[in-house]
Amino acid sequence: MPNTLRGPVRFDEFGNVIGNIYIRKVEKKDGRYVNAVIKTYPDVSQFWTYKQDEFLKNPVYSRDYPPAKNLEQ
Repeated sequence: MPNTLRGPVRFDEFGNVIGNIYIRKVEKKDGRYVNAVIKTYPDVSQFWTYKQDEFLKNPVYSRDYPPAKNLEQ
């Protein structure tokens, strides 16, 4: 889908969305507050910058994984 409200979107082989992520900043223009895009990360998948094979070797994300290393015991 090249033209959605969130920009271009497509699906990977797992059925998850790959699309642009927009970092926005609230600015005042013509007396109104608007969301201005300050950075775009194109084609972001569930794996982000990780290699797919390495990412999938990890356990499923849960309350126990990844372990919280900085919590009080």
